[in-house]
Formats: sequence, structure tokens, C-alpha cells
Amino acid sequence: MNETLPDVSLMLSIVDTIPVIFFFFTTILIAKKLIKVHIFGSILFYFGSIISFIGGILQVIWKLVIAIQSKNIKIFHTQFKFSLSGGFIIMILSIIISHSKINWKATKIKLLKIPCIIFIIIIILCFISLLIFMFKLDSNKSSTNWIEECSNIIMQGSVFLCTLIATKNNKVDNQDFDKECDKNQTV
Repeated sequence: MNETLPDVSLMLSIVDTIPVIFFFFTTILIAKKLIKVHIFGSILFYFGSIISFIGGILQVIWKLVIAIQSKNIKIFHTQFKFSLSGGFIIMILSIIISHSKINWKATKIKLLKIPCIIFIIIIILCFISLLIFMFKLDSNKSSTNWIEECSNIIMQGSVFLCTLIATKNNKVDNQDFDKECDKNQTV
């Protein structure tokens, strides 16, 4: 029985590594910040991100094998939804475990300032677009794969840049954020 393989080019397969790399560096930035406030939570976060990263890499390999050898190694594709969701569940658990140690006020202040808020808007728009594409576009078409890939790159790049800016230690440290938050509450 001949199965129809998705229309995946070698270039698309290679480009698919970009959002995976953005995701991995984003999780490293978050885990490095998290380890300062909760070691166990950070370890869980690293573990969850590694599971998701491996799932992403296997998805890239699946596309590469299709592009190069026209073979479908189904396990590389079907594992993606399990590894990605499993990794995310572990990362969310790590945040729940660590939540009392995280300075949420400082985080909120950093995320609601420009340029982070611009990246958050881009992330939301790309996420909504990807959801629409999932139901409206044919994922076996090359053009659909490129549209989804470009949207994913923009989204993951925005997540990375937003995280990089928000986790950067600049002149204002967490104590200054606490003071700013306290002032805002008394006004």
C-alpha cells in the first residue's frame, strides 16, 4: 500500500530547525532564571524542555528523511504530540511548584513594557494564525508547510526575544521592581 507523504522539501526540513532552536534557547533562559529562586523547579523545567526539544528534533529528522529518502518513519512524527505535550506539562508543573518563589510583579512589569509587549502581541497573533491554519489549510501541501513554518519561526523568535529581554539583568534589579510595585500599590 502506497501512502501519500507530505510535500516536504529539504530546505523546509532544514528551516524547521530554527523554531526548535529558538524554543530550546528560550527554555534555557527561563530555567537559568528559575534556578536562582527554586532549584527543584528549575531541574523539572530543564527536564520538560529537553523532552520537548528532543521531540522537536525528531520531528525535524522525520521531515529530513521524507525529503531525502521519501520514507515515512512514523514514530518520529507520532511521538511529537506526546513529547511536546509531556514536556510542556512538566514545565508547567515546575512553574506551579516554584510559583511562590517567583517575583510575579517584576515579571509582569517587564513583560508589559515595550518592546516585550510588542513581542507578546506578535506571539498571540502567530498562535491564533497557527490554530486557524491547523483547521483550514491542507498540511500535505508544500505551500501550507511554508506558511506554517514561517509563522512558527516568527512566533518562536518573538518568544525568544521577549524572554531574552525580560530575563536580562539590567540596571533595574528585582529589589527595584519590588519598590516600584509597592509604590504602584499605594498610589
